[in-house]
Amino acid sequence: MVRASLDRSERPHILFKGQKTFIESDAANLLYAGGFGCGKTDALCIRALILAQHMPGCRGLIGRATYGELQKSTIKSFFDLFPELRDFYAVKEMELRLPNGSEILFQHLDLDERELGKVRNLNLCWFAIDQLEQITAEVYDLLDGRTRQTNLDSMTGKDKFRRYAFSVCNPSGHNWVWQRWVRDAEKNRWRQDALTGRDLLDTRGNKLPDFRLVESTTFDNPLLPKDYLGRLMRSGKSQSWINRYVYGSWEAYEGLVYDTYDAKRHHCPRETRVPPGAVWCLSCDPGFNNPMATVLCALDYDDTLWAMGEVYGERMEPKVQARAIRKMVAEVLEGQDVIPRGTAVLVMAEWDRRPETTHMPDIPELVWADVKSHIRYWVMDPAGKAHTGTGNNLSWFDEFARYRIPFSEATYSENNAGVHRLHERFSRKNPVGIQISDLCPNGREELSMYEWMRSRENEEKEHPEKPRKWKDHWPNALEYASTAFHTNVRPQPENWSSATLEMMMKSHRANFPEEIKFTGPIHGAKHWMGA
Repeated sequence: MVRASLDRSERPHILFKGQKTFIESDAANLLYAGGFGCGKTDALCIRALILAQHMPGCRGLIGRATYGELQKSTIKSFFDLFPELRDFYAVKEMELRLPNGSEILFQHLDLDERELGKVRNLNLCWFAIDQLEQITAEVYDLLDGRTRQTNLDSMTGKDKFRRYAFSVCNPSGHNWVWQRWVRDAEKNRWRQDALTGRDLLDTRGNKLPDFRLVESTTFDNPLLPKDYLGRLMRSGKSQSWINRYVYGSWEAYEGLVYDTYDAKRHHCPRETRVPPGAVWCLSCDPGFNNPMATVLCALDYDDTLWAMGEVYGERMEPKVQARAIRKMVAEVLEGQDVIPRGTAVLVMAEWDRRPETTHMPDIPELVWADVKSHIRYWVMDPAGKAHTGTGNNLSWFDEFARYRIPFSEATYSENNAGVHRLHERFSRKNPVGIQISDLCPNGREELSMYEWMRSRENEEKEHPEKPRKWKDHWPNALEYASTAFHTNVRPQPENWSSATLEMMMKSHRANFPEEIKFTGPIHGAKHWMGA
């Protein structure tokens, strides 16, 4: 456990519960999350200096997303707390060299390739990040990979250093930070041996904590001015803003592309049946190093979009993707009673008969051909014209065509028309404009994390109209399907649903009461009867 050792007689600093818990925790990956005024940056600076004092000769790094924020906020807070350390600070190198040989580097984390190279060469004992929600998981993992500094005792051979990563943040919805410290909290609770998977123990036989989350609200700080909370809570601020920046809620975040997405309202169980007569579309956002996302959607004649199946993954060869797509399509359509029971087994039996040496065997694939006939639109991101990156010169379109998956180029709009069209669907309430099956867990996750890019110079500045390129693969595939339906599908009277026909009948009877009669339950146009 890290113990505070600051001399209160020289520099009184009152720690409240959240700060004290954060500073004294022994977790390897520690996070302090909360609203404004929780003393997060102060706690981070105090913990950093304590580690530098207790492990002479160690090297640590304090980082923040941008250079401006690092200088104006983090570094300023550090030397406001410890002004006597300014004499040991090298301004040009942004490095604090303490008398005991420890070093603290201050580094902005909005890195270009040259600066990334400098970070890759570091050998750290610990690192700390202010406003963790502003950086990417890749940067965090890069720093984590550099946390390897040791100091072996010459007599016993034991390591005198302990390695730590600790950060502070404002909750920012269901982003990667939420995933690691909230969603996967139990799985990441204890440090484990990478080879055996067993929990690591300290010298006393106690488990070593790995990920630990300390949470706080603005109300927890007794030192704030009396009028501060009143100004934060005053009218004019949205409830979402108050929940995030005052109460520290992970469920409140402004900046999501689909901010009207509701995991409960837009969810349907896997047993749900799409209304008969719906039109089907298979949409793909291809990828190899980045995740690929393929979504099977349907549009019924009440204009509800149904996402009923997915294939999602990275580092998947085109052949593996093609097999997974065939299997998913056949199983979903079979479950929807679009094709006979047992067809999915026959589709995979056809696949397993194809020789390993060729992509297009001479034997016809009649079952798959019949399954394909039930899907009207096959669309793929225009980026699919690029090489797959898997060792040949074929595009994604060509690769899938070799496996008889006939994707065509999706309609792409530079002005985010597909995004706004899909946003309108999520905003509908009666009837709901979109339903997502629990067979699409990756889609449900990405929709809750897909956000607009923000200005790096000013976080409060309105975002530009451009989604961030992170957790965007599944939403992109859904946008292409929505656009394909919008561009091509026109409802046909014989396929109108009961609800649509009821509405039209009421309108028609009001205007022409003697011309049309209606009897019995409505199931299609055959129940329209002339006078």
